[in-house]
Amino acid sequence: MARIVVAKHRLPYPAVTGTDVVTFNLLRALAQRHDVTFVSLIVSEKQRDYARAFERVGVRLVPVMMPNKKSLFARAAYKFFYGAASWLSASPLELWYFNPPAFRRAVAEACAGADLLQCEYWFLYPTAAAARSVKKVLLKHDAEFNANRRLLAISGNPLVKFRRWLRFLHRRGYELAACRKFDHLLCLSRVDAELLAPYARRPPRVVFPIVDLPPEDQMCRGFDSATLIYFGGTGRPGNRQGLEVLLKDIYPRVKSAVANAKLVIRGEAPPRGLLRLGRRDPSAAFKPTAEELGPELARASVAVVPLWAGSGIKIKILTALAHGLPVVTTPVGAEGIPARDGVEIVVAETAEGFADAVARLLTDGERWRELSRGGRRFAERELSPAARDNEVAQLYDELARN
Repeated sequence: MARIVVAKHRLPYPAVTGTDVVTFNLLRALAQRHDVTFVSLIVSEKQRDYARAFERVGVRLVPVMMPNKKSLFARAAYKFFYGAASWLSASPLELWYFNPPAFRRAVAEACAGADLLQCEYWFLYPTAAAARSVKKVLLKHDAEFNANRRLLAISGNPLVKFRRWLRFLHRRGYELAACRKFDHLLCLSRVDAELLAPYARRPPRVVFPIVDLPPEDQMCRGFDSATLIYFGGTGRPGNRQGLEVLLKDIYPRVKSAVANAKLVIRGEAPPRGLLRLGRRDPSAAFKPTAEELGPELARASVAVVPLWAGSGIKIKILTALAHGLPVVTTPVGAEGIPARDGVEIVVAETAEGFADAVARLLTDGERWRELSRGGRRFAERELSPAARDNEVAQLYDELARN
């Protein structure tokens, strides 16, 4: 049994989708064999109550309050000080914002006598540096520079393209340099592992995400509802661009083929531009992220993930497949997911092909059932705790020894 400390800049609970699902299920899997402490920044006192959820899976939670959450004055002062530090040092804001002294101290204290420290996200390397005499692992949820490069390639406005080019060059250097500061590098997919291999001390290892499988009686049964659902982030540039294509080009084409179709977009604080596009059709609705998405996924007909710029594994796709909810996405969305196109998932390169694939699933019951069964079989084979827990625990045992 190894003593493992995991540090992250946000609390992954409730674990509904995205990186929260990855982190929480990883912690749960590790705790079955190892002694696990999780140090996390929190943004409210209420989040301290979630310690019980971590205790139930055998993980000790060490919450550290973000300094800017104590008062209105503290929020303004924190933003000003670290914004100025970022500007004066010409370094990304995250290096200052998410590595406060209290967080670094808490991680260093938790690492006393530990065998392994894992940080999630490259910008936490200042916190990793505060913990000495312990092996350090960086878990890369994605290759950010690759996502920024793709976003740059599809940008049309010259001013926007220039701004994104500067951001790409600036952040890429810090991201890739951070990879060299850790003893081991873990990626969620082989695609990212190959991209990051030249910048790591050792060949990166792959830790494929674990996703909980709902019981059979909670599986998707929503063919008749003709409801498209997108759930996840709406503000990140790649997600926003994909949702703009969905609202401008894909959904109107679907509606022309299936008059009773509906669209639900679940995500926190969507940009105003997306809200304006959504108001064009009353059958499209924006809703906030729910703590429990299962019932809504069971009622939906198709999960749509329109993504032409991004990197890493899309957990929203894995979550939908686990529920038996057919998924239509793009080659970028499906990247790193070993699901078979046309059997377990549907991959479309263009907006027109995407819309046609969705419309077919809304009108062809037999095709819908084939994709639903295929997605669930994929999840049982590749994603479930039964398939992955032991493999993950063994990997970290090896990392702690070597």
